Amino acid sequence: FQATGKMRRRSLLLGLGSLALTQLVHACGLRGRSPQFVVEFLASSIPASLLKRVEAQLQATMPLKLTPVSQLADSQLSTWLLTPQSNDGDGSTTDSQPTFPNLASLGDSWLALAIQSQSLQPLAIESQSGWNQLPAVFQQLVQRNGQGNLDPSGEIWAAPYRWGQLMIAYRADKLDPLGWTPTDWNNLWDQPVERRLSLPDHERLVLGLVLKAMGQSINVSNLGSINDLADRLASLQQQVKFYSSDNYLQPLFLEDTWVAVGWSMDILPVVQRDPRIKAIVPTSGTILNADLWVQPHQAVTPDTEGNAETIDGSSDGNDATAQFVQDWINFFWEPDIAIQLSLLSSAASPMILDTNLALNSSLSLPSALLDDRLLIPSAEILAQSEFIQPLDPGAIAQYQQYWQTMRTPVNPT
Repeated sequence: FQATGKMRRRSLLLGLGSLALTQLVHACGLRGRSPQFVVEFLASSIPASLLKRVEAQLQATMPLKLTPVSQLADSQLSTWLLTPQSNDGDGSTTDSQPTFPNLASLGDSWLALAIQSQSLQPLAIESQSGWNQLPAVFQQLVQRNGQGNLDPSGEIWAAPYRWGQLMIAYRADKLDPLGWTPTDWNNLWDQPVERRLSLPDHERLVLGLVLKAMGQSINVSNLGSINDLADRLASLQQQVKFYSSDNYLQPLFLEDTWVAVGWSMDILPVVQRDPRIKAIVPTSGTILNADLWVQPHQAVTPDTEGNAETIDGSSDGNDATAQFVQDWINFFWEPDIAIQLSLLSSAASPMILDTNLALNSSLSLPSALLDDRLLIPSAEILAQSEFIQPLDPGAIAQYQQYWQTMRTPVNPT
C-alpha cells in the first residue's frame, strides 16, 4: 500500500515492523579506511548467532559494517526515500553529504514508494538458486515495474528473507470462561468483544480484514462493488475501544481490552511468556507482511583515499560490492540459516516453505517448526492470505473515504 505522511512509526514498521533505512553512514567518518560493506537492519530482527556467522563467512571478502537500528524516525525514512543523493562531480561526497548503506532492510509496504522515488536499484539475483527456490508468492511480491506495481516481467527489486502475518490476540483468562474462542475474523463482531477490541490505526489493514471476513480480496480496487461493506464497517466500529498501531498490547495486559489485532512479530513473543494471552491466525486467511533486503540506488563504498563511488559504477571495487550483495542474500536463503532464523526469531523464512506454501518436506525441520501453527500457518490458510498491493489513486481515495466514514461519530437523533 502507499505510505503517507499520516502514518505513525509502527505503521512504517508494518510487519514487523519494517527495518530501518535511515541511519546514514557519513563519508567523512570512513575516510582513510578500506572499503566497507555497510548493512543496516532492525536490531531485534536477526539473532546474534546468525550475525556472527554471516560476519565469519563474508568478512574475508570485504570488511563488513553491521548497523543495527533500535527505532525508526518518520522524518528520517522520508528523507532517505525521497531525497536523491548527489556528489561534487568528481566521484566524491562532501563531509555533510550522507552516504547510504550498501544494503538495507525494508518492509514490503514501502517497496512501491522506494521504487517510485528511484531510491533503489534492482537486484541481479534471478540466476541464483535461492531465487528459483523461493515460493512464487514471494517472487511476485518483489517483481515490479518502474512505478512500483506488481509485474511478472518486471525487475527484481528486493529479496524477501522473513515474513509474518496479521493475527488476533486475546485474553484467554477473561474469554475462555465465557466460552469464546475465536477462529476467524467474523468473531470480532461477537458480543463478548463489544468495546473490548483494539485495531490497527490504518485503513488498508482494517478494511482488509473486513474484506477478508466477507470472503473478498484485501486488494479490491472498487469498494463500491462490495454489498454491505459500509454496514459491516459501522458494526465493527461499535466493537472497537481504540485504534493503535503502536501500543495495542499494553491495554491487553491492563485488561482495558480483551482482544487485539496486530502483527505476529509483536504478538508471538507475548504469547510465549504470558499464559493469559493466546492468539490465532484466522482460518479464512490473513494479511501477510515481509522484510526485504534492498540495495539503495546511490549507496557509496568509500575507497582507501576517502573518495566514494556509487555501487552502480564500473570500478572493480563496485563489482566486488555487487558480488557481496549476492553473497549476503544467499546466506539468508541457505536452508540451515533459514531454519535457524525461523527458530530464533518471531518470524519465519520463506525458504522453509515449498511451492504450495506447505512446510518444505525436503528440509529436516525440527518439531518446534513443524508444530508451530502461529509462526507458520497451514498451507490452506496461507493459500487464502495476501500481501497488500499498491492501488491506483482512485482506489486509494475510496479506501480513505470508507475509513473516514467508519471513524466519524454518528450524531444521535
